[in-house]
Amino acid sequence: MITKDTSGEYINEVKKSYEKISELLGTKIDVGKAGYVKLINAYGSDAVIVESARQSYKMEDAELSEAKINNMILSMTKNGHTSPFEQCSLTFKIKMPIFVHRQFVRSRTARLNEASMRYTKSNGECWEPDEHTWEMRNLSKDFDESKEDSIVNKIKKSNKASVEVYNTLINEKVVPELARTVLPVASYTEFVWNMDLNNLRKMLALRLDGHAQKEIFQFAVAIYMLSEKVFPVTMKHFINEMYLTTRFNYDTLESIQRAIYAGETDAVAEKIDSRRLEVVRNREALLKEIDYLSK
Repeated sequence: MITKDTSGEYINEVKKSYEKISELLGTKIDVGKAGYVKLINAYGSDAVIVESARQSYKMEDAELSEAKINNMILSMTKNGHTSPFEQCSLTFKIKMPIFVHRQFVRSRTARLNEASMRYTKSNGECWEPDEHTWEMRNLSKDFDESKEDSIVNKIKKSNKASVEVYNTLINEKVVPELARTVLPVASYTEFVWNMDLNNLRKMLALRLDGHAQKEIFQFAVAIYMLSEKVFPVTMKHFINEMYLTTRFNYDTLESIQRAIYAGETDAVAEKIDSRRLEVVRNREALLKEIDYLSK
């Protein structure tokens, strides 16, 4: 027998999430010359995450307040409880350069479908560095900044030449799957990209790090901004945990431990302060990029 039972707070919270998500669908953030990230689908909410977690104690029908949502998500974030976050997801339509896309798809838990240049023709759009490209980077001390314009012109010239060869091949009736081989990795590609919220946080933890390439950092910031609109409490605690909690890699911890054993208290303090400064700089870079993409 098939019946319908819509009782329970879980279903109520799911229904509420549909209303909020429908208002957010289509929200788009432009990235660079021609790239963008657009929210096209989502499932869940902060409350749905909490309702999922409360199944462990059969507390579904207990009263759920904003304070409880905040406290439970904070607790799960700090203690590494991840399965409730896996039950929510986000879907974006993204346009980015191929050289960025190659890094992006290393997050293999995503589900994606990309526009194929085997079946479609390229419009010749290519990524080009702009003033913001140089602003985001700590350039090598050996780099001559007076050559920036010259370098940009060389990149534009190379992209243009490749696109012209591609168009020539297409005009000569070469099939697109062969003609596309001459296009540069600066060419733009478009794809639909879906990921559950837990794995999305893991991806962002890598791509929002100060060591990430600046171009993928920009797209990660845009994804964070859109994710925060759907899951404000979850993303708040995620970013606080990432930037306000000082973490150390294995090598740094090992060197701190050696310094402690050797009684080198100054060296210990220096290593800790250095890591804290790095975290502060990473957070400043995020806030600066959010401000830039919001304009």
